This record gives sequence, structure tokens and C-alpha cells, in this order.
Amino acid sequence: LPPGAARQAGLADLGPRLRAAGSDPAWRRPGAVDQVLISLALTQAGALRDPKTADVVFGLFQLAGRAGPSFDADALTALGLAKTETARRTTHQALRLRARRDRLVREQVQAVMTRAAAGPASPGPLRHDVETRWLIRDFDVRIAKAEAALAKDGVRVGAPDLTPLATLQGALAADEAVLAMAPTAGGYAYMCVRRDGTTQSLVAADPLRLRLDTRLVQAALTATHAPNDRLDIQFPVEASVRLHDTLIRPFESCLKPEDRIVWLSGIAGAALPLSALLPAAPPKIAGGYDLAAADWLVRRHAVSYAGSAGAIVAARTARAPAADLDFLGIGDPVLRAGADEDPAKVRLRGTRLDALAPLPETKDELEASARGFRSARVLVQDAATERGLRGQMVGAYRYLSFATHGLLREDLQGLSEPALVLTPVTAADPFDDGLLTASEIADMNLRAAFVALSACNTANFDLTQLAQDLPALASAFAVAGVPSTLATLWPVNSEASKQVVAGVFADLRDRPGQGPAAALAEAQRRFLAAPPSRAYLHPRFWAPFVILGDGGPVRAGAVSPPALRSVEVLTTAGGEVLGLKRTATGTAARFISDADARGRQGSAVRMADDAGGEAWRQEDRTVGAAQVVAQLGDRLVAGGYRLGGAGRNVPTLEAYEDGARVKVWQGEGLARVDAFLLGGAPTGADRAVIVVGEVNLRDPPAAGGGRLHVLEFGASLEPRPLFEVTAPTGFALSSATITPRGSDLLITYTTRTAGLTVSAAQTLDDYDTADCLTEWVTWLELRDARTGVRRAAREIRGLSVVAALARDDGRVLLGGATRGACGEDGRATVVAVDGGLETRTVYADATLGASDVRTLAVLPGGRTFVAASKENVVTYRPAAPAVAAKANPFAVMPFAHTYSGLLLTLGRDGAASAPKLLDSGSNIYVTASATGRPGEILLGGALGGQAAIFHLAEESRPQ
Repeated sequence: LPPGAARQAGLADLGPRLRAAGSDPAWRRPGAVDQVLISLALTQAGALRDPKTADVVFGLFQLAGRAGPSFDADALTALGLAKTETARRTTHQALRLRARRDRLVREQVQAVMTRAAAGPASPGPLRHDVETRWLIRDFDVRIAKAEAALAKDGVRVGAPDLTPLATLQGALAADEAVLAMAPTAGGYAYMCVRRDGTTQSLVAADPLRLRLDTRLVQAALTATHAPNDRLDIQFPVEASVRLHDTLIRPFESCLKPEDRIVWLSGIAGAALPLSALLPAAPPKIAGGYDLAAADWLVRRHAVSYAGSAGAIVAARTARAPAADLDFLGIGDPVLRAGADEDPAKVRLRGTRLDALAPLPETKDELEASARGFRSARVLVQDAATERGLRGQMVGAYRYLSFATHGLLREDLQGLSEPALVLTPVTAADPFDDGLLTASEIADMNLRAAFVALSACNTANFDLTQLAQDLPALASAFAVAGVPSTLATLWPVNSEASKQVVAGVFADLRDRPGQGPAAALAEAQRRFLAAPPSRAYLHPRFWAPFVILGDGGPVRAGAVSPPALRSVEVLTTAGGEVLGLKRTATGTAARFISDADARGRQGSAVRMADDAGGEAWRQEDRTVGAAQVVAQLGDRLVAGGYRLGGAGRNVPTLEAYEDGARVKVWQGEGLARVDAFLLGGAPTGADRAVIVVGEVNLRDPPAAGGGRLHVLEFGASLEPRPLFEVTAPTGFALSSATITPRGSDLLITYTTRTAGLTVSAAQTLDDYDTADCLTEWVTWLELRDARTGVRRAAREIRGLSVVAALARDDGRVLLGGATRGACGEDGRATVVAVDGGLETRTVYADATLGASDVRTLAVLPGGRTFVAASKENVVTYRPAAPAVAAKANPFAVMPFAHTYSGLLLTLGRDGAASAPKLLDSGSNIYVTASATGRPGEILLGGALGGQAAIFHLAEESRPQ
């Protein structure tokens, strides 16, 4: 349109139309033409001053901000909408699955285009790429399940809706201002949002001058010479003032002294730290400027770079993070091989980690940051490995700090994505190669309110990778769920980093409710007030630190019970706690012990006193561990198995007094095939029943298997056979339980490989799952404890039982998992059984990922503690056709995964509490539990492959 009224009317109408289109989830990121239209519409921002149209203008600024990297803001918005811990977990998994599916599809499209560009294909019939189609279908099914579950709670994964202006204003404090800036023809549009109003303006500016000034200031800020009192009084002051005039001065009518600035478009929209801008030149001195008198922006305002309005609102309205522990720091990695070490240790994945400078000073930084916290842990040097980190309860910490090198892709040869550098151990293990990559970080489920990355380049975006899902390390932590991140824009000075970062954590620790942005500003002001020398007044030392994300006050709700108090790790070379028993003098643990030099593991029994100190420990590499551990009179009895005289495994019981093994029973002759202790339960102060199952591992079917032997023992370990239970023909035992119930015994036995009673549907679509060949089946039998007469029996298909617990109301609770249709994940389940063997499901996990109840324990008031293993599905494992074809030519290997602990309590009426998740950077397996001491729950299992006991407390506590 030519200039005139019609053109002006068209431009005025363009804004509302674009704002309306911005709600379409398909418009994830405006393209080049879209951005031109948004820029044209913003030229009318000054005319749209009516409060009714302010929301339209604000929507245009949000759309303009989508041009840059907003993956972290989008993820934080989605995560913040989750109302429960399990919904947050599902959101996180959906985000990671979508990202990997999209990457897989892009790779497949690129491969097709490459083949097409190579010329005509060789003659021959076309064929379907069934394996890839199955893989993409698997992604789609899992994502659809997750998104359907989230939709019920109003959570949408993907590009979030535009945030209404009133919603943002309602989330702001009186001393906060959200600043938005976007390019227009001939200048820039500005909008300032406060809780009680907005301002808008258009200012003519030269974008080329802005870019040149930005580069001048960036060059000064990234100088790498040592601190020098002569050189470091020089600074491009005129360029800094001009940048302040362009970036900040248009907002002055809106800003008040001491306001916290929230820069809406993120750090990518500023290109340098706003804290280092000057409203006016400081006094000149010989050779430069008196930087001690410089009125840096940080002296008046704290600054954070939010990325999106949705991320701000989500961070402030989301369920407050509930972290059990306070501070975890990792740094000072070993990057150069010692005299007696293999140099290949630091040359991994084609990289040369030994070319990186050691960082011994980061140990001081981490220790200073950790000082004063109630529960803090620091990993440095040989402990600062990736497995060392993953062996911590990473998901349970409120604050995290990484003081190490941060790398972008190709910073080292072969590095394909951003990474943090840790102590390398072996190139053969991607989980211990010394590179914690952005993808590995994003796969973690973190509850931290704040993470500090005091490393080089942790905030810089790799501009060649903006089309990928993780353009920077800070984005990776945002996707993992951390709402605020301290990152660095260029290499940092060690002394400055120590003082600033430790100062941030000190403020967060000592000033409840303080936000990371305000804490950083205070730390920088303290550093400027008392620098190590005059040179350190230069902003290249104190200004590289920026707060990405909301940066507002840290909200901390009460830790949901059971609260994690501590973790006791019993082994160093592998293991798992299988049984726990509270006694009059302490806690006994039965566990798989450390592997020897040949990788062989044995069993161990360990007694800890009431204070937690180890009273005694006995290990035996000739015996394997079983889950049975009991107190019979004055003796502690532990179960296991060993190789018998016939070359088959036989069950064993060992009795201990005061740490000495005093009696051993071996079940030689019970069976002709391998036999194991599958369960046990006390029947009195000095008596117990156990069930031994025949598991045919190596013999012909005619040799036996599928039979259960029920025996009673006293402290002398003299067995009294009670009766035998014979499972149906072909029944391969997976697990069994035995539970006293008055004068009867309730026995369950399960197989996970039973033949189908009804054939699965047959289809011709290669997307459909192959026919299932087996299903889960559990039998329940009620037997007279004295005669073994069967009083009742029942078969339940689709149920697996691994734990049982008698309740004081006559019911027995069974814990395990159910699996419905072919190919479905198992779901953690608790079933109540009455005297007639009628069952009622009292709990069933319905969230994404397989789960399985592993242990049950009695709590006061008729309540029950339930612990399950929970699968985290965040990635995929490529198909292995050659292996899979033996059973099914179209089979796809299962998704790669880790496991967490899922904890809850059941009331006397069966009502389930909100589940609580135990997360680390690796697997957590839960196997056994013990209660007895008021308010305390002990949970045994494994953490990062090591035998561990998790100490839990029932009461919640404020943070």
C-alpha cells in the first residue's frame, strides 16, 4: 500500500492478526518473512497506548523473541505447569522423547536427500525401512501416552501459548520490571512491563552502530592478559555509554532505583552483560579511566535473562521445588595423567583433555560455596568423575555448582555437542569418559532451584547449532528442570570466580527468599567494593557471570514425606542391599558384596549400631546373597545360595552371634535342579518359615523345576519340612512370597513366561507390535500351616508379585506389577487380599515408564510404606536386527533407560499419598525396607551400582 491512511490502517490491523496467529502451536518459531511482518506491526506500538491494546503489543514482543534460541524457556514453561512430581517427570520425559524423535526424523530426511542427490538408485524393488518406522512409531506411542496424561492436567508440551499481559503482571513484585526490545524499520521498539502498568516507545537507532559498539565492548571484556593495574584502567567507555543509551535509556521512565531487571528475550537478545553498561563516562585518569567511580548498571539494578514471559510465570506459579539436600559441587578435574598413569586416560573420544588447563583453584571455590550448608558434598580430583556425579542423589539437591571447563562443539576434536569436563576414567564407558554432555545433562530429572556453571563458555550459544534441541549447556540444565542458572560468557578469572560464586551461594543460604539475580548483583557489588587489586575493577573480571532464567526469589516448599536424610553406601566395586532387619541393637543388612579382581561378587552381612556406626561385617565369596534376613532369638540369620556337590545351586542359611558365624544350613538334596530361597517370614520371636523354589536353569524339563518347598526353622537352623507346592506344568518360577495369616500361610508364586491362553490379534500392518508369546501369571494359595492342606487357590493373569505384607485388619497386601495388553509396560501395583482370596487393587502407577513394587513395610496408624522401581524413558536404543531376528525379524530393542525409586504410603483405608521420586544420575534400585524406630524408614537397594541404604524420615520439614 502507498503511504497514507489505508497503509496506516493496514499496519494497525496487522498487530492483532499476528497476535491471534501466535496462539497456533504450529507457529513454533516465526520465519524471516514473519519477523518482517512483526517488525512492521511494532512500528505502531507507540500508537497502541490504549490499555486494551497493550496485550496485543506484548504478544508481538513475545513473537519477536521467538526468533532466537528459546528451547530452555519453552521447557521451563512446560515443566512449570506440572502440578505434581510425577506430572513433572512425565513432562520431562516427553520433552526428551520429542527432541530425540525430531532429531531422528531429521537424520532420516537428510539421509534420503543425500541418496537422492547421489543420483538414481540401482534397479530393484522398493522396500520398507521397517526398523526405522518401528522406532519412530515407538517414539510416537510413548510421546502420545505422555501428552495424553499431561493434557488432563492442562500441560501442553511444545511451543507454549503466548502469555497474557495481565498474567505476567500478576506474577511480578513491586520492584521488578520486565524489559522487551525488538528491531523495527529504522530503529527499535521498547516495552516495559511493571505490576501496575506498561510503557511503550519507538526509538530511531543505527543497527550497524549497535553491532560495532557491541563488538568493541566484547573485545574489552574478553581480554585474556593477567590482571594489570596499567592496562585494566582502559575500557571503551564511549561505546558502553552508547549501548546504554540504546538498550536501557528508553526504559528510564519506567525503571526505578534498585529495580530488578528481567530481560525478556534472554542473553541472546543482549549479546553482552547489561551489568557492564555505563549511563555516563567515569572520570578520566592518566592512561584510562577511574573505574572505581564508574556507575555500572549493576550498582543500581540486578539483572536476569528470562527467555520468555511464560518461563517467568511458570517459575513463580509452579509447584515449589522440594529438595531433600542442600548443596552438591563438582570441579577441579584431573586432566593430566600422572607419572604412573596411562596417558590415554585423558585422550578420549578423539579429544585431548590434557590440552586443557588444570583448575586446582576451583576446589577452594567449591569449598567456600558449600560452607555453612546443612547437607553439602563436594567432589574434586579423582572423585570428580561422571560416575562419581551419577552416584550422588543429584535429583535431591537444592543447589548445584560445576566449577570446571565448559566446551562447545568442536572445541575439542570429535566433540559434537556442548559438554562439561570432568575427570576421565575410560573411553569405553560413555558414562565415565570425562565429558558430561548437554544431552546427558538434559536427561537428568533435577529439582534444583539454582545451578552455577562457573566455567568457560557455559552461556554462549553455539550459533551453528540453533536448529538443534540443546544449543548451550545452560539450556541443558533448563530442560532438566532448573529454573535459574548462573553461567559465564567468557573465560573467568579464578579469584573473581571464587569470590563472586561463593558470595552468591552465601546470599542464597543466609537470606531466605533471596533470588539468584539479586544474590549475583550483591556479590558483584561486594567484589567492586573490595577488589583484590585495582585491576579487578575492570568488568572483564566480574561481569562474565549472568543469571539465565527467572532469577527471582527461590521458593522452597516443605519436603514431601518420606524425606531423604542421607545415603549410606556399603560397597565400592558393585553390590546391592537385598534384605534389611531392625533389631534391638541396630540394623542388619544382607547384601551383594564388592567384586574381586576377577569380577566375582559374593555376599555380606553387616550390623550397624543405633548411632549408624558399623559394628561388624562378614563377607563370603563362596555364597551368593538372598533377600532373607531375620532375627531368631539371639541369632541373626541370613539367606543365600552356593554351588552344591552336584554342581547345582542350593539354598543356605547362616546364623551369626556377635559378628561370628556359628551355624550354617545347606539345602542339599531338596531338589535335583537349581534351588533358591525365594521368600521368608517370621512366625514368632525365634521361628520363621521360608520357601525354597526349584528353578531349572540348565537341566532337561524332566529333571524337575516349578516346585516350592516350605520349611520352618528355629535359631538352631534345624529345618522342619511343612509341605510342598507344585506349580502347573511348565511353570518357570520368577518369584514367590510366604505370609503367615493366623493358622494359615498365604503363598504366592509367579512366572513371567506363561503361555498365552488366548492368541494375540494378527495384523498385516508392519507398525503393529509382534504377537506376544508369553504373559505374567501369579497363583495365590492359602494353606494350613500345620498340615499343608490347601484351603483356597486362585490364578491371576497379568500380575507379578514380589512382596507381601500382613496387615492387622486380616488383609494381606501384595506388591508387584500388572501388565495388560501385549507390549505394555508393567505398572507398579499393590493388591489387597482377603480371607477368601478376593483381591482389590489399592494402588496402580499410571505414569509413563515401567514400574514394579519391590518392598512393603508397616508404618504406625495402620499405614503401609511402598517402594517401587520406576523406569525413566528419555531416549532410544537403535534396533539390533541381527540379534532380534532370531525371535522376531521386526523386533526393536527396548529403549535405553535408567531407574529411580518411587515411594508412597497407603493409609489404613488404602488411600495413596502423592508419590515421591528418588533420582540420581544413574540407576537407583530399591529392594528391601525396614521400619521400627519412630519416624524413620530404612530403604535398601543400589545407587549407581553400589549397595546402599537410604535413610528416610516420615516428617516433612520446611526448607
